[in-house]
Amino acid sequence: SNLTLKPDTELASYLAAAVINHGRGRLILKNFTQDELQGSPLSQLKRMGTDVTNVKRKDYFGIEISGSDLKSKKVSYEQLHEYPESLGAFALAGCATEGTALIRTSPYTTDREEKQRRQICNVIRSMGIKIAELEDGIVVEGKEELSDKIILVEKDHLSVLTAIAAALGIVRQFEVEDISAARARWGESLDEVLAVLGPAVVSEAPQ
Repeated sequence: SNLTLKPDTELASYLAAAVINHGRGRLILKNFTQDELQGSPLSQLKRMGTDVTNVKRKDYFGIEISGSDLKSKKVSYEQLHEYPESLGAFALAGCATEGTALIRTSPYTTDREEKQRRQICNVIRSMGIKIAELEDGIVVEGKEELSDKIILVEKDHLSVLTAIAAALGIVRQFEVEDISAARARWGESLDEVLAVLGPAVVSEAPQ
């Protein structure tokens, strides 16, 4: 489906993590070049084996990100320094690898960052994936068969986005209890993604 989004880099990284976990997934970022990916979460996903190619059409140019066979790669502090909210995207990408992905966040985290990391781990864990929290990051163990159930996101926008991205690629559906935090952050862009999925894939649980 065609979406007209105005994504920030981290939103784009979650959408990329979604499509690389989907056998026929494809994401085109219009008016982007590969040079602009340098230092971004998307360049790290490319390093893990994500297929990234240039595309050029009559009315636009861009880069295409598609389903890939990923390799486990360590993500260092420096690679997450400017984009700390992309943690969930890397965790999702790690789900698709055959090995164990080590993602270092920071040895100095705030209470808010620790709570957010815990929430993202809970979302990933609910899929039946082994994920462990470290003092300075997380470890994700890849797995082919995943489960889905109601996700308690506790009004954390990144946990909502992680669940939505998972439903785009590696699970059949999720039911989350509240998506208001993510809607407040990404507005119409989030609604466009949800419209593609439909209510049968990502729905809000009754309050």
